[in-house]
Amino acid sequence: MDNLAELYLIQGRYLSAEQKALEAYSLRKQLFSSEQFDIVDSLKILAVIYTYQGPYLQAEKLYLEVFPILESSLGKEHPIIAD
Repeated sequence: MDNLAELYLIQGRYLSAEQKALEAYSLRKQLFSSEQFDIVDSLKILAVIYTYQGPYLQAEKLYLEVFPILESSLGKEHPIIAD
């Protein structure tokens, strides 16, 4: 579903992108712990969608939620953390 959300985002179909990303996030959250690396992709695509749409505070909140999950999953020295 995240891939479909990304496609909708590229097409400028922001509401459809947001709906699919929320569906993917909800499903992953049911399947995995909210602290697991498996939900990061859904959170990141939602943050990107919100960045494009303009609710920047929502985007920032999601990016800040993603960072500690990545840091604990990958370690502080991983190149993704430096980005």
